[in-house]
Amino acid sequence: DIIQRVPSIAIDASDVIHVTWYGLTPNESEGRQIKYAKSTNNGKNWSEAVIPSLVEGYKDNDYWQEHPQILVKGNNLYIVWEGKDEKNEEQQVKFAKSTNGGKTWSQWKNVQPGEENTQSRPYLIFDSNNNLNLFMYSSRENDSQQIWHSVSADQGETWNDWTKVSDGLGDSRHASATLMGSKILTAWRSEFNSKSQIYFSIYSENNWSKPELVMQNDNYQFFPVVGTNKNNDVAVTW
Repeated sequence: DIIQRVPSIAIDASDVIHVTWYGLTPNESEGRQIKYAKSTNNGKNWSEAVIPSLVEGYKDNDYWQEHPQILVKGNNLYIVWEGKDEKNEEQQVKFAKSTNGGKTWSQWKNVQPGEENTQSRPYLIFDSNNNLNLFMYSSRENDSQQIWHSVSADQGETWNDWTKVSDGLGDSRHASATLMGSKILTAWRSEFNSKSQIYFSIYSENNWSKPELVMQNDNYQFFPVVGTNKNNDVAVTW
């Protein structure tokens, strides 16, 4: 009898399935929170759903925790999501991690709060140097939403300044990223010349390439997902 939305799934080296999502709880005072559960037997049975790190709401218990993504490396789990909190009326990208396979979780924290702007739809991957790479969209510099990128070299303890990926484009949202050897490719949708199209950029030697179209057509394009095979060939769907 409670709403559950937007799951994210990851599988570790021991074939344990980890899932995170957001939704209400039977305890209405907790509002919409990020949830987590895992299965050690291929999805036949699941652990009890838990809230990895409870976020207190902004005034009037407006919790607004949404759109989580989970990433697995070894025995470590990482969850990023967007949400309001006691100090921020605008949703911010939040981060929590577990170093014991999901048994316990760190206290959540805002990656890089920007009190005047929302931060939405975070996406997290590792690079070839085991640094965490985070993507989100926000109108940090003007009224147009743009794709931004930040890196953590210490497992999420600190993050470098945001870098704009979608430079020179109009309203840009919904990034997905994948590792290609030592490079990172990210794709997103931008509204340019009135219709949204899928663009991509490649990160190499600490710089992003100029955004390019994946495949232009006369129809609107939304919600890209990218992935890489063992030969570093990239696939993009939308």
